[in-house]
Amino acid sequence: MGAFTPGTARIREGVLYTGFIEYKEDDEPSYLRSGSLHAIAASNGAKQWSTNAVVHDIAVPDGDYLYLSSSVASSEPPDRWQRLTKVRKDTGETIEFLYEERSSDTFNGLLVVGGTLVAKQRDTLLAFSLSNNERLWSHGDVDGYAIHNGTVYLVSDGLIACDLDTGDQLWSSSTATDGPRDPDFGQPRIQDEFILIRDRDDNTVYVYDTDGTVVRDYRITDTLGGPQSSP
Repeated sequence: MGAFTPGTARIREGVLYTGFIEYKEDDEPSYLRSGSLHAIAASNGAKQWSTNAVVHDIAVPDGDYLYLSSSVASSEPPDRWQRLTKVRKDTGETIEFLYEERSSDTFNGLLVVGGTLVAKQRDTLLAFSLSNNERLWSHGDVDGYAIHNGTVYLVSDGLIACDLDTGDQLWSSSTATDGPRDPDFGQPRIQDEFILIRDRDDNTVYVYDTDGTVVRDYRITDTLGGPQSSP
């Protein structure tokens, strides 16, 4: 008895990779549950392989490997091992543990860009080198983030742009041309070299260019006429 883990499904080159949580009783504590990572043919649903892991998130870049965040389910929080793991796509074989620590906070929001793995742990964003597993940098108070052309765009008391390799700040919305914006932005989106941020308080989408300038904003209305652009 069990269920596929919401939010872990990724499809790459005709294969669905997803986590599965197993449990015996409905009231069983979550830290006692075991789990598995499945590789399933998207065309016919045939299982190609599975491996033991309580999966929280998956990154599936091009190449021979995928990366997952998982935790050991046999110990009670906060003493669980939270792990970032490198796995072969064709067999599910664990190649190495990139990083692990004892914590009740899981890793999620995994992205692999070039030789860097980015993961979010509660409100902290961390970057790891895939060449030597070194922790490169971290940034606290992060609500959401997106990566584009070597730059990380963070929602953290406004919008902040940082260098992916070093974590150094390039600009923030407080120093941008149009001045500070309300920090309650949500998750950034990248489209056509622009960064789109929705402000949940005033229901406005702000459009930034890569230099930190607000080039347009849209007020979202409840009418059928759609969004309205401010001058």
